Amino acid sequence: MIENSIAAILAYDAKDRLIYCNQAGLRLCGAEDIAELQGAEFPQVRIQNSHLALPLSAYLSRATCSEEVFLEVKPAKLLPCLVSSNQLYDTSGALILSYANILDVTEMNAYKARLESKNRELIAANEKAEFANRTKSEFLANMSHELRTPLNAIIGFSEIIQSEAFGPCDERYRGYALDINQSGQHLLDLINDILDLSKIESGTDEIHEEQIEIREVIESVVTMVRGRARKGGVKLELEMPDHPPALRADSRKLKQILVNLLSNAIKFTDPGGKVTFRTWCRRGSGYVFQIADTGIGIALDDIPKALAPFQQVDGELNRKYEGTGLGLPLTKSLVELHGGSLDLQSRLGVGTTVTVRLPEERVVPFE
Repeated sequence: MIENSIAAILAYDAKDRLIYCNQAGLRLCGAEDIAELQGAEFPQVRIQNSHLALPLSAYLSRATCSEEVFLEVKPAKLLPCLVSSNQLYDTSGALILSYANILDVTEMNAYKARLESKNRELIAANEKAEFANRTKSEFLANMSHELRTPLNAIIGFSEIIQSEAFGPCDERYRGYALDINQSGQHLLDLINDILDLSKIESGTDEIHEEQIEIREVIESVVTMVRGRARKGGVKLELEMPDHPPALRADSRKLKQILVNLLSNAIKFTDPGGKVTFRTWCRRGSGYVFQIADTGIGIALDDIPKALAPFQQVDGELNRKYEGTGLGLPLTKSLVELHGGSLDLQSRLGVGTTVTVRLPEERVVPFE
């Protein structure tokens, strides 16, 4: 085993004479046989970070150690080596021999250097990506604020024309005003989504907690989307306990979460389909809101894409259904801002079920 070891193994007697060297040791020192090394000046040990140089025999007789040193096997030929040394004594305490286990770590050190260089590159690239992402979020937030000002004017003046506040106008002009208003509202909704997402990504968004009566929130949300469901020929069902407990959360953001999920479910469900909104609260599971539809569904491989910002699931679906792909990612971020989780399960052509879980510590216990 010693003879075939990849590590060089050398042994010296009490008079510092070389008495054994295995094949790896001969290769390391560039010798054919042990006779070439007996009485030779080399190898010598050069301690790192110092000018100390010792014959290997003298180095081994100092003390038991294990450290990385430079081994000078020939004049000016230094090899970084890991040396483990030990001594063997007789029962009277007299030194019998000193021996060393020497491993050339040139390749190992080169690999470590490459790895450290790669790590530094990765750290620098990660810092650069984080800076770019932060810059992007700040730009989106600023851009959204700038766009909202003229949009508010467009929406406001189109409402004035629609309502004929300053006198009657032609039916066609009222129709144009309605188109302008609806387009402006749609664009404002998209900008608000971008602004909300950029605030969450930049870490500047906060939740304003208050005690919420869940029945009131859900009834308000269902009222907001019921007209859309009726227009799309989609049946909307609500399953809710008679006396649901209150919840500590941001009321506006909770409504935004539920409206986004319900609107998505209605949007991607064909006429004659059904959307079911369930909510429950149990010990150990916290508050659960679940929206299940019988819509077009999503392929398993496309679910991560559906949850990523600015991505659409399918080119064909893009042409049929409008949107920027911000609804689900924004909703997921708002849920996580509350310490909750969003789970999406879907089958293509069967339907989608989205489950939002808010932690139990947000539930207000019954008195």
